Amino acid sequence: MRVLAIGAHPDDLECHCGGTLARYVAEGHEVVMCHASAGDHGAEGALGARLAAMRTEEARKAAALAGAEHVTLGLSDGGIRGEDAEQRRAVEELAREAAPDVVITHSAADYHPDHRELHRLVIDGVHLAANPRRPTSGPALPQHVPIYFMETDASLRFQPTEWVDVTSTIEVKRRMAECHASELDAEYIEQVLARSAYRGFQCGVRFAEGFEAFPVWLRVRPYRVLP
Repeated sequence: MRVLAIGAHPDDLECHCGGTLARYVAEGHEVVMCHASAGDHGAEGALGARLAAMRTEEARKAAALAGAEHVTLGLSDGGIRGEDAEQRRAVEELAREAAPDVVITHSAADYHPDHRELHRLVIDGVHLAANPRRPTSGPALPQHVPIYFMETDASLRFQPTEWVDVTSTIEVKRRMAECHASELDAEYIEQVLARSAYRGFQCGVRFAEGFEAFPVWLRVRPYRVLP
């Protein structure tokens, strides 16, 4: 199975679903980790370029720890727009190239505007990627694929519909988060792990990650696609 995970910023996937992505890889699946923005904090000029280069390299290292492929759309922090046709086309192209069997992205309930805007871009772009009449660089997806939304920060306004046991990959998740030393301090990383412990408590394991399914026509499956 092929998995496409799309986060807004270079550390989002690591903190919110890193254990699940590492578990996918451990079980023999292929994972593509994409961060849509460059991690430039909206800075311009040389400063923005330095921040983007530094944070992108951190994301590459984190993806390598999980055994995943890393890509970025190179958008600017604060500049993700759900209604932007060019950005939607970029997600569509990414989906066609990755050819996923499942997509993971942000919840519409998250606190950050980039997260909420990317939520819309992914839903719309992945939908269009299955339209064979649209001319893009790659072939259309053969079918519409399931989409799952990952945890929000602090788990606020988020109620999982499925849980993934990440006890076996929690240390990989920690190391992935630690790759982002320019952005995340030790206290925040401990909070991330505490959330995994809380989700584990909910489902009877030591550590888990929660997800919300996108239960719409053509995206529901009669079998489990999460690990």
